[in-house]
Amino acid sequence: MTFELSPDLLEARERARTLAAAEIQPLAAAIDRDAAVPDAVARAAEGAIVARDALSLVVTVEEIAAASGAVALNAALPGRSGAALGLAGLRGAVAIEDSPRAQLALAAVALGLGRAALQSALSMLKEATANRGTHTDAPHWVVADVATEIDGARLLAYKAAQSDGREDAASEIAMARLLASGAAGRAVDAALRIAGAEGYRDGAPLERLARDIRAVAVLHGTEERQRAQAAEGLLPQG
Repeated sequence: MTFELSPDLLEARERARTLAAAEIQPLAAAIDRDAAVPDAVARAAEGAIVARDALSLVVTVEEIAAASGAVALNAALPGRSGAALGLAGLRGAVAIEDSPRAQLALAAVALGLGRAALQSALSMLKEATANRGTHTDAPHWVVADVATEIDGARLLAYKAAQSDGREDAASEIAMARLLASGAAGRAVDAALRIAGAEGYRDGAPLERLARDIRAVAVLHGTEERQRAQAAEGLLPQG
């Protein structure tokens, strides 16, 4: 097991990050509004996802999800029916079947959404410092908490991605998804505390992130189910 990414995977991560920023992020609001992913965007995202192994999948899906959770989920699990997911969040995503790969993809999507929320919070704090000379009137300490949680969740997702074939694989994947979803949700909450009511305005990026992370959290297993799956791998059997 390793937490150090290979040079090839680091390069793939950078390609996915560049694509997300240049071609997906500018269209994220329109994708959410229209609940549809343009074909060109879908093809580009699928090309950026490296799916040769579970670790590569997690690393590259996170990068796409930082721009659009719906695009990332579709690209991570291609070749499915065109039935819409039909949730208030992840608009534009299509329905997925439950599987270990889908659970890992959901963990990676949560990491990307959480990272986007953290970056939004940091940008707002930096802007406050530039405009007012201080950010101390905002709850700035929360960014340290969520940054720590997201980094920890990422490492657990990397560990779970390398658990294939082990008896505790399902338990580790459940723990990874549980921690990633929780960390991302708290990152969105932290960013909204800093932004105030403006952050929850209809169509605002944080409002979309809030809906998206709730959708990720309930797809194929509520938090309680994920906890139960994690516990099954920890408790003695028989």
